[in-house]
Amino acid sequence: ANMFKTTALIRRNDPIIGVLSEANVDVLIELVALQSANMGERIRAKNKEGKVMQGIVVGKNRMIIQ
Repeated sequence: ANMFKTTALIRRNDPIIGVLSEANVDVLIELVALQSANMGERIRAKNKEGKVMQGIVVGKNRMIIQ
């Protein structure tokens, strides 16, 4: 069986946007997905400096950083 549906919202190595909420301000960070994921799933992504962040998928190529 295929682990990932072909309709994955995020695919491994896709450029994605990480949303970081700080003091009621949303900061958008450019990230690269380290795995494929669908809505509501936990995902790891890294920024340009190579720092790995975790978050929850909330839309096409978009995650909320946790």
